Amino acid sequence: NIMLLLSAIYGMMFPFGALLNGMGKPNVMAISGLIVAAINLPLSIQWAGSMGIYGIVLATIVSYCTVAVAPGVIECILRLRRLKHEV
Repeated sequence: NIMLLLSAIYGMMFPFGALLNGMGKPNVMAISGLIVAAINLPLSIQWAGSMGIYGIVLATIVSYCTVAVAPGVIECILRLRRLKHEV
C-alpha cells in the first residue's frame, strides 16, 4: 500500500530533529519547523486537489525532508569533519 510506504518514509525522518536537538541546535529546528509549515500548507492544498490524501502526505514528506532533514545531515557532516581533524 502506498500510504504505508509514505508513512514509513515520514517516520524515518524524525531522528534528524532529535539529532539536532541533541547537538544543542534547538533554534535550527524551531526555524526549520516554521519554514516547513510555510511550505507544507500551500503544497498540501495544491496536491490534495490532484492526489487526494496521498498528496497531503507527500507534501509533508517533501517539505520536511528539504527543510528539516537537510540541516541535520549538514550538521552531522560538519561535526564528523571537525572530529576527523581533531584526531
